[in-house]
Amino acid sequence: MDSSYKSSEETDFAWRVQLAGIPAAFTHGPLLHYILRDKPKRIFHQQRAYQKYKVLLWVHYRQYGMRGPSTKASILEILRQVPKLINPATRFRAAYLAGGNLGALEGILQYRVLKRIPKPLRLDTAPVSTVASAL
Repeated sequence: MDSSYKSSEETDFAWRVQLAGIPAAFTHGPLLHYILRDKPKRIFHQQRAYQKYKVLLWVHYRQYGMRGPSTKASILEILRQVPKLINPATRFRAAYLAGGNLGALEGILQYRVLKRIPKPLRLDTAPVSTVASAL
């Protein structure tokens, strides 16, 4: 796993496994624990992180067909959601969408525009002597 990702590290791992030629296998009844936050503020922060790091994934894997977010669409969606944050009945969904689109804009700025791409921090690329000395 690449620990330079604060989110989406398992998706990066899945891409790398597939690109290494390891075939994907399907199983019946897979188990996945996915926790969505239960409050607007928490879902906002969760989606913000997910979408920011999705842009980092896009930077790494766009040559393999991954599609990235649209700057224009993200800005327009945030503008549509801001008024909905006031009403308690629409607040949770608006926080989900606004957070995700804000994260996408942050990722676009950091990784696409400014090219501030973190160096991979993978255990599998550490020198053998470093790993052995840590044991």
